[in-house]
Amino acid sequence: MAALFQGRLVVRNDCVIAGDSGNLTLPIWREGFTAGRDEQDRVVVRNADGDIVAVEGEVFAMGGGYIAEFEPRDKVQPRETQLRQVADSTGITIPERCLGPGVYGVWWAGGDVQPTSA
Repeated sequence: MAALFQGRLVVRNDCVIAGDSGNLTLPIWREGFTAGRDEQDRVVVRNADGDIVAVEGEVFAMGGGYIAEFEPRDKVQPRETQLRQVADSTGITIPERCLGPGVYGVWWAGGDVQPTSA
């Protein structure tokens, strides 16, 4: 869980995801992280201390690592198997609408999440 992900916060199908079109990742946030809308109607993610760590459309960085990777298909377990393992290990069932085209995998977000945009 020592990897670093950097990308934009994206909202698609009422799901908070990260990355750019065609290269998206679904983060699973640690306990205490929340998502809500700010006064400009953008989704913001706050850490357990209430600090904003990611803003819709802006670049941020988060530690952690992939707990499911869907590509390359011939080298990984089937997506359904991986999603079942994610649910078994985290207690979180990921809605299918959050795993649309371009989603590479599921990222277990570490405690260190930082905005990188000014």
